Amino acid sequence: MSERINYEHISRNDLLYKDFEDTHTASSDGITVDIYRLHELTEGHPVEKLSLEAFTNQLSYPCWSVTPNDSTETAERISPQEVVDLIITHGYNEATELNPELAAHIKKIQMADRSYPVLVYEDHIIDGMHRLSQKVISKHLNHGEDFITIKRLRSIPEAAFVTT
Repeated sequence: MSERINYEHISRNDLLYKDFEDTHTASSDGITVDIYRLHELTEGHPVEKLSLEAFTNQLSYPCWSVTPNDSTETAERISPQEVVDLIITHGYNEATELNPELAAHIKKIQMADRSYPVLVYEDHIIDGMHRLSQKVISKHLNHGEDFITIKRLRSIPEAAFVTT
């Protein structure tokens, strides 16, 4: 059995080029995309800044599994907005204590590296929901910036598709 990787000390750039047991994928309509590979393949794409409001409606979609790493169709789901509301109300530590089943998402939001743009395809976020959530929390609590940096993808490179 391979040893689990502690991602806190590995840069996202390192993850793009390493073959780890853990992966980061996005799936829709039977198609799965390797998000780390997608970041690598779209490195030269232009970025743009948009108002947070352009994407906050997507926070209400229950796209996160309550149980970490459970991507089955029957997995219990929660919306990023529900987690954002918990953090705004209770703070990161207390939200984790009150909802240990959400600890992974709370930590990902807290540790999100906003230097990476949110990836958007057909006006839907395909990577960056934790970064968007952190940005919304920061704006709410600290009156932070009200924009998000995105890469708008016209297509998804075939080399990013995961085949079984």
